[in-house]
Amino acid sequence: MATVSTLPFAVSSLHSEIKLFGKWETQDVEVKDISLTDYIQIRHAVYLPHTAGRYAKKQFKKAQMPVVERLVDSLMMKGRNNGKKLMAVRIVAHAFEIIHLLTDQNPIQVLVDAIVNTGPREDSTRIGSQGTVRRQAVDVSPLRRVNQAVALLTIGTRESAFRNVKSIAECLAEELINAAKGSSNSYAIKSRFAIVSSAAILLGSVGLAQALSLSQGCQSTLVNLALSSEASCLNVAGLAPLVTASSNTSLVGPVNNWLAGACAQDLCSNQSLSDIVTNITSGCSSDLSPLGFSNSSTPDVISVVQQGYPTVREIACLKETSNNTLCVTDLLTDLQNEDGTLSLNTIFATLPQLVVGGASDVPSYIKCSDCVKQAYNVLKTNDPSIASQSNVTSALTSQCGASFLDGTTPSDVAEGTGAAAPTASSASAASSAGVFVSREALAGVALSSLAAVFSVFFTLA
Repeated sequence: MATVSTLPFAVSSLHSEIKLFGKWETQDVEVKDISLTDYIQIRHAVYLPHTAGRYAKKQFKKAQMPVVERLVDSLMMKGRNNGKKLMAVRIVAHAFEIIHLLTDQNPIQVLVDAIVNTGPREDSTRIGSQGTVRRQAVDVSPLRRVNQAVALLTIGTRESAFRNVKSIAECLAEELINAAKGSSNSYAIKSRFAIVSSAAILLGSVGLAQALSLSQGCQSTLVNLALSSEASCLNVAGLAPLVTASSNTSLVGPVNNWLAGACAQDLCSNQSLSDIVTNITSGCSSDLSPLGFSNSSTPDVISVVQQGYPTVREIACLKETSNNTLCVTDLLTDLQNEDGTLSLNTIFATLPQLVVGGASDVPSYIKCSDCVKQAYNVLKTNDPSIASQSNVTSALTSQCGASFLDGTTPSDVAEGTGAAAPTASSASAASSAGVFVSREALAGVALSSLAAVFSVFFTLA
């Protein structure tokens, strides 16, 4: 009978006490996403994250590589740091010390949580041949989710460390902590949301475009436009949760998150706005012709959008300094408290009317607030032809008093664009990032989003 040899008790207990960098245990680390359990290797205890290429020669073998070593390898693969593994190991060891000091948690657990939170479940890919190429949403395998998560975490670390007084170890610790919490301050979390939103737009826009019997050329135009860099200044991807919300869901959170993202972006250039309008009018010309629109009207539409966009953006990005909240968010919250859950049509119809005194049925504490007053001041400065109309001034005077039109800027209202833009809450951002789960609900994101944005331009114009 064959004998089975066993390790002496002393050796066995020594193996169980192996700690990464002599400090961090892996026994209690938990992978909270069951689909990634086999692809985030944390059970093979090592003193140092260096296995000398043991998992590099066989395909898919890297799934068995210790996850900390995968982070180290990704961190060292860039420019002058390429191949300097000992330096990358020291950076990770220092970052782990910082993470433990700031969070009082096992840094390996923080790393695992960051990977779980930042690995996108859906992505888009190019499909086609012989000059005909289209993008299609696809599911992401667990191994690729881990690969992308590690890559995004290290890319964000390198970018934040560039020309920064903080060391790269501090930037790595900050990125891992924010990603583990799902914070929108994390580069990896924001990149994941962008990837998922792109897939959501692809799924949804095709559905509504087909339901509306739009031509194939128009469908392709809208999808490409929603994903293009020209439309990024409008944060079109951030509109996905807004236009896909159910009828009994509050839209205050999605509107706040979309505007917070749009206000943080740079101002759209006239060329970008022109390209957006031109792409829509040329790509959907056959679909717009039954409505009486012709290509000869394109310059007029471009002119209206270019003139109205700066004013609309400045008004939409006003914020209350007392709580660092967008004025639009506060106004919608008050309206919802008065009238119940707001629909998308109600929001885009009511807000412009508040500025020009057309919302007579709205309580005075809402329509005569400091936010509305400053919005009127902006409109009067940028487009006095609208703000100075007799019906507008008389309506506002009768509803809010003569002092409402005195032109003074309220002390508690300021511009909230660029770095001054309020940030969306991480909880709302996380829920927005998960919008791709229901494919049917995503119908028409691209078309509805662009229509919602431009409807405000024409309302004030």
